[in-house]
Amino acid sequence: RYVGLVASVATSAKAPLFSRYRLMKRWSDLAPGLLTAMLAKDGFHMGDRGYDCLAAALGQEITTYLRTASPAALSGATRGRTTPDMVTARRF
Repeated sequence: RYVGLVASVATSAKAPLFSRYRLMKRWSDLAPGLLTAMLAKDGFHMGDRGYDCLAAALGQEITTYLRTASPAALSGATRGRTTPDMVTARRF
């Protein structure tokens, strides 16, 4: 429910949204054990590999947004858009 509310607010505000939940869900859907490999030994919190992949995915989304956003969006006159599918962790 929380994830849906955040997405709804971002859409209403026409604000870019990077969904960590969606990224982690995608890891889980890609291959058994991939999400587990991204977590710390406690199996709950993200580990170093997970944060590394998260940072790479977020960096790519920011770069893509900056390359494709209109000048008005970048100047703050209007807001951007929600981001497309997250980058997969396959290359890690």
